[in-house]
Amino acid sequence: MRRLAILKAALVTACLASPAPGQGMPENIRQQIDRHLIGRWSGHVDFDGKTTSERYTYKWANAQKKNSLLFSLTTEGYTETKIGFWDAEKKHFVVQSHTSRGDHWVTHYDKFEDDKWSGHGSGIFDEMVWDSDATLSWPDANSLHYEDLTDGKPWVSKAKRVAKGQPARNIDEKKILGEVEAAHRQWDAAFDAHDAVALAKLYDVKTDVYEDDVHHRGRKAMRKQFAELFDKQSKIQQTTTMVERKVLSRRIVIETGVWNNVGDSDPSRPTRGRYSCTWMKKKGKWLIVHDRSWGVPAKK
Repeated sequence: MRRLAILKAALVTACLASPAPGQGMPENIRQQIDRHLIGRWSGHVDFDGKTTSERYTYKWANAQKKNSLLFSLTTEGYTETKIGFWDAEKKHFVVQSHTSRGDHWVTHYDKFEDDKWSGHGSGIFDEMVWDSDATLSWPDANSLHYEDLTDGKPWVSKAKRVAKGQPARNIDEKKILGEVEAAHRQWDAAFDAHDAVALAKLYDVKTDVYEDDVHHRGRKAMRKQFAELFDKQSKIQQTTTMVERKVLSRRIVIETGVWNNVGDSDPSRPTRGRYSCTWMKKKGKWLIVHDRSWGVPAKK
């Protein structure tokens, strides 16, 4: 990140210091940039059968002169910085791109229409030579598309404008919910298998759990609680229904639902209840960091 920041600063300084870049930019090009590029964007890239989320920003290097365009992007695995300017001699809009992992390429847009720019780019991407036609288009005022061929396969980026004052949300909720669902199924399977060790591993080391006003704090406490339960209730099984989830961020999901126990021989224990828990992704694994559970009367 430090190397990228230094590189970005060097590019901006060079562009602003030089009298050439940006000079002579046609007013219609400047207006298209103002209307269709400037702002914050959130979207995704479809490439080689995989969809990856991304968020990025276009802004003028100097809001008064409007000669140079800056671009910064964050996606899975790397960040990207671009600087764009008008080449008055060739009548091209030139975009120089660099990423935090060492990729670099240059795109020259030389065909300008009301709803798109077209051109050609070349350089190095993902340790491979990249050479392709490229198109940047805006189907409407709040949409931005980019297309090229990378390694002979279509690279398609589609984004929506993030409204002013609205926090940028670049979250693949479908993927996140699928991951949490998988973790939830692991919990169900471990419970029905009476595997206290596997269950405890689905809780954070500092998890905070209340079950009918009984407080359990930490992964070790959860392992002990489950081991004691299974020792006393050798036939207990559990199902969860009415499960709902809310994605708060890439790393935090709130889950609520109803649990139902069968095979519990303790008449003092409720056989049905509700719960609310917080899943957090840590080091690539979804863990329960907070859980509240309470019994409710069984349906008649």
